Amino acid sequence: MSPKTLPDLRFASTIRNSFQNQYSILMKNKLAKEGKLGSAEIKPFALEQDNYLRARVVATVVLKQVIFMPFLQSIVYAELLILSRPWLIMIVRNGVRAGMNVKSWMDKFILFRKPQAAF
Repeated sequence: MSPKTLPDLRFASTIRNSFQNQYSILMKNKLAKEGKLGSAEIKPFALEQDNYLRARVVATVVLKQVIFMPFLQSIVYAELLILSRPWLIMIVRNGVRAGMNVKSWMDKFILFRKPQAAF
């Protein structure tokens, strides 16, 4: 038996919502051009029969959410890491310096002093 994996329901529901939102936007624009926006009701995306419109909605959502947004987010994340590098180096150096100061303070106490070898 193959192990069963749990589907990522959050992604599926997000994609479904995006399909419906994009479909609603396209239908509102289409109905506004025809002058029927107030009288017509927008049906759910799953019931749409126009293959061109369905393909356009799917292509738009996939390009936006699966390709473009992760690409843009990775660029922003990489830039943040590049810009924060000098600050992080400074934090590490100050941490090492603080640790050395604490160690020197502790070495002054007799209880924490290392025993010296007798020759």
